[in-house]
Amino acid sequence: MDARIRSVLDFIEANLHRSLKLKELSQTACMSDSQFHRLFKSNTQQTPFKFIEALKMAKAYQMLVHESALVHEVTCAIGYNDYETFSRAFKKHHHLAPDDLKALARHVEESDAKVEDLVIVGWDNEKNEGEIVLKLQQLIEEHNLTPQDLEQIKAYEVRHDTSEATSGHDLVKNKYRVVDDQQLWQRLIKQISIMNINKVYHSKYSPEELFKAWVSPNMTIPPVVKIEVNPVINGHLILHTKSPEFESTMTGAFLEIELNRFLKYTWNWSGSEEHTIIEVSFLATPEGTDIHIKHRDFQSEESRTMHDSGWDHYVTELQKKMG
Repeated sequence: MDARIRSVLDFIEANLHRSLKLKELSQTACMSDSQFHRLFKSNTQQTPFKFIEALKMAKAYQMLVHESALVHEVTCAIGYNDYETFSRAFKKHHHLAPDDLKALARHVEESDAKVEDLVIVGWDNEKNEGEIVLKLQQLIEEHNLTPQDLEQIKAYEVRHDTSEATSGHDLVKNKYRVVDDQQLWQRLIKQISIMNINKVYHSKYSPEELFKAWVSPNMTIPPVVKIEVNPVINGHLILHTKSPEFESTMTGAFLEIELNRFLKYTWNWSGSEEHTIIEVSFLATPEGTDIHIKHRDFQSEESRTMHDSGWDHYVTELQKKMG
């Protein structure tokens, strides 16, 4: 990530209690407003104010669920002048009003869950499991959860229920029923596993050697016949493939780069609507390097399976070529 954007992110983090202006942010980065706006979006995939709002809503969630803060305290802490404006923004992100979320968290805490481990995902329309999975995926990344962590989580479904048949003491705020729904949770976990690849490979080569090979235009592994690469932020990565069965192009753009340590880039097959994200970490070990690959946002199990075996082939052949 660009150092100027990093400094702005630090500034934003320290000033979430204020209503920040674009001019302040661009001055912090020592850039014009238009230049800063373009650079910020290219580094974060969000506009400055969408990014700030998401941070504020994440902090509000943390304060309400995990810090037992009062709603009016949260409103002030993240720079909103009135509850109505804050509540609209909060509901847009979390699909629950702030006071409803707080009441639900208290209800679950008083049952048998530890509030430190509590995550509530709100949804205010027909249950769309695909969209819920995307939201859960964001939470998994934020909290760095492993598949083992997911298996141990206890899930609750919050249902909007105002039927007269339901007694008042069973409802939270007279409108929500909280249900232990492990079948739903297991189904969501399965969908999440379809969307992602997490692999670790061991190599005798150093992180420096592997990083150099990873971004080299000369490391063509069949069926790749040509590589075009510019390893800088927003730089391109284009792989041209050819075989008797097919001919295709894969394109990507670098989002984050830490020399000899980390790469993050987008990934898309030509003609496909599937856009995925790849993260590669090179971690030194006494024997060489552990290569950690996270590849996410697949839209089908077929695509995930194809890429899973593809990574095995690529890493094996890359090291052969380096030797």
